[in-house]
Amino acid sequence: MKIIVLSNPTSLSHEIELINELFVSGLQHFHLRKPHMEENEMSAFIEKIDQVHHHKIMVHTNHELVERYGLAGRHFPSRERKKITSRGGNEELFAKKNCVFSTSFHGIAEIQTSAFIYDYAFLSLVFDSISKGGTKSTFRDLTFEKHSELYQTNKIIALGGVSEERIELVKKYGFAGAALLGAIWGEKNPVQSFERIIKLCPEIDSVH
Repeated sequence: MKIIVLSNPTSLSHEIELINELFVSGLQHFHLRKPHMEENEMSAFIEKIDQVHHHKIMVHTNHELVERYGLAGRHFPSRERKKITSRGGNEELFAKKNCVFSTSFHGIAEIQTSAFIYDYAFLSLVFDSISKGGTKSTFRDLTFEKHSELYQTNKIIALGGVSEERIELVKKYGFAGAALLGAIWGEKNPVQSFERIIKLCPEIDSVH
């Protein structure tokens, strides 16, 4: 099972220190998602993260930094994925890749019909959001249980409202992993929250 932590989209106090502590505590998959960061800002941000962990970082923007810093790979949000697939897909790009590709889906039909090639993908909003109070999931339990084989085959990661209390549901529904955001950055002690969650996942994978 893959456990992924997404960065908070906006800056937080002691954020770099906490990210480094998360890596020390066992984090293997970190998505750096800062929509408003320019390339130079993100570059400076990455340089403050211990270099031994750079190969565990995926970026959602400023993809040119992947090669510069030896990062894990590139995430393509749904809008970017659709631009690529509208031009004929990403087969050639994927074949020549020297990094990981991930993307985001917001419905079962998107997974079933997408021509985009990736290593794993997020499906959201699986549960009611923690970080965006009031944002509700439109999925139902039956939907999840019905498509468990699809999640495994397509390496689908549950995103949205995933918390310590819901990890067992993520496993039950058959997802290939869980992505954490509010369950980490919305807590008083993000590192301790992460450590509690990974203890519930003894089968956690250690590499991409």
